[in-house]
Amino acid sequence: MTYQERNFARKVGKRLRMYRKQAKLSQRQVYTRTNITPNSVSNYENGARCIDLLRLYKLAQVYGCTVSDLVEV
Repeated sequence: MTYQERNFARKVGKRLRMYRKQAKLSQRQVYTRTNITPNSVSNYENGARCIDLLRLYKLAQVYGCTVSDLVEV
């Protein structure tokens, strides 16, 4: 991952965590609604992995926001 990709992943990860907490969901609850494993959710929130558009869309639906809300940095 390049520096810019890593930086973007961290910023998106912070927003993912913020929206998950606003929705009062645990990573396990996100898994049951999206089939994205808790480990993957954690990696996305910590910026350790880049998230693809389909998963962003699923998370946005669960969190009650738009994909744009998640990726605006």
